[in-house]
Amino acid sequence: MQQTTAHPKEHIESAKTNNTKPIPTKNNSVTNRTQKPVFKTEKEYDKYLIDYYSEVLKTPKSYIRNNIELYKFIDQWTGTPYKYGGSTMNGIDCSGLAKTLYDQVYHQQITRDGNSQFKECDPIKKDELMEGDLLFFKIGSRYITHVGIYLGNNKFFHASSKGVMVSDLNENYYKRYFFSGGRLKTMNK
Repeated sequence: MQQTTAHPKEHIESAKTNNTKPIPTKNNSVTNRTQKPVFKTEKEYDKYLIDYYSEVLKTPKSYIRNNIELYKFIDQWTGTPYKYGGSTMNGIDCSGLAKTLYDQVYHQQITRDGNSQFKECDPIKKDELMEGDLLFFKIGSRYITHVGIYLGNNKFFHASSKGVMVSDLNENYYKRYFFSGGRLKTMNK
């Protein structure tokens, strides 16, 4: 299968500009800072991602190393603006981000909207979540209104109204509206 995530050399070159880079905040969400580090090699970039995301997720470095392509994807997309119905780095919504991540990282085709994505999954309780499981939220509705991708230690990756970021399921807002986790039925076989 063709790998479509950005090649690290492209990221290395783009890091020479003043793009923003996420950093953890007090409420455990990831926001932006003004300088991105410059990497001379793919190995330096991988090491940076391993160090950075193991700190964000409060997890051993081996956890990040085991799925470095996921964290390259996260690094590439963090800070992308939110746009309802969007599916590019110019703007993307939550279900579009989940679809793109599954296409590019896991090489799995999933549908485009959150309710259909939920139907493609076996429900998973919060204490059974694993990296890559989908998270579904019902915000003021009987239907799924928000989707994220679980990373570990209650952290998840999603496109919020503030843009693409890593957030914490323990934040009051997400705790209140969390509906269910989900694991693709095709991944359970």
